[in-house]
Amino acid sequence: MTVPACTTPELAAAAQELIAAHTDSWAVHYGRTQALRCADDALRLARLVPGGRVLNVGGAPYLFEVFAARLGLHVTSLDIDPARHAPVIERFGLTVRALDFEDAAQRATLDLSAFDVICLCEVFEHMRIDLVGMLRDIRARMAPQALIYLTTPNFFYAPRFVPMLRRGRSGPSLVSEWRKLHELGHMGHIREYTRTELEELFAFTGFTTTCAFRNSRPTKKRFLGALSRLDRFCQEFVFTLRAG
Repeated sequence: MTVPACTTPELAAAAQELIAAHTDSWAVHYGRTQALRCADDALRLARLVPGGRVLNVGGAPYLFEVFAARLGLHVTSLDIDPARHAPVIERFGLTVRALDFEDAAQRATLDLSAFDVICLCEVFEHMRIDLVGMLRDIRARMAPQALIYLTTPNFFYAPRFVPMLRRGRSGPSLVSEWRKLHELGHMGHIREYTRTELEELFAFTGFTTTCAFRNSRPTKKRFLGALSRLDRFCQEFVFTLRAG
C-alpha cells in the first residue's frame, strides 16, 4: 500500500535550520523539496536499527545526516566533493568522507562490515558505471546481518510518466541531467526504473528484498495524483535488501 512520507516537529525545525545555513541555490532548493522524504527515511531507519551505524552514499546537502543524528543514528556520509558544503559540515558536526562510491578502487578503501545499514537514498538513478559489480561488492563485504536501504523514483509515477509520454520522452532530459556534472559537480538522473527491473537486478546480485511504496511530494495534478496512490504508480520505492 502506498503511504505518504512523514516527519516530526523536531525534524521539521531541523530542516529549516539546515536550509538557512546553506548559501548554494541547489542545496536550498533540494532542502525545500526533499526534506519530507529525508525525514521519513531517517524515521524508518531509526525504527529498523535503533542507534545503528549508517553509511550514507551521496550525502549532500546533508538533510538525512542531520535528521538521523537527532534520532540517535551514527552516520558516516560519502560525497564526491564535500568542500562544496564545508561550512555546513562543520557547523552541524557531520562526519563526511570524500569518496566516489561508484569507483571500485575508492570503494575498496571502505570497511563496509563496520556498518549496520548502507544507504542508497535517491542515488541509484544517478549511477552510471557498474551496478552489478557494485551490488556484488557490497554483498561480499557488508556485515552478515546488515542491510541496504535503497530508495529511488518509480519510472511509472503517474504525474511524471504520462506527461513524459506526451512529450515523446523515455526519461529525464539528457541535456538537463548530464550538464549537472559540469554545473553542480555531480551526475543527474541516468534513468529511472520500474519495480520489476529493480527486483530482477537485486535477485541477480544475491539479495532478498522487501519493497514499500511512498509518495513524498504533493502534486497539483488531481487525477494523476489520485493514480499515484496506487502502488504501481507511486512516486518512489523504498527497498530493504539483505544478503540472500
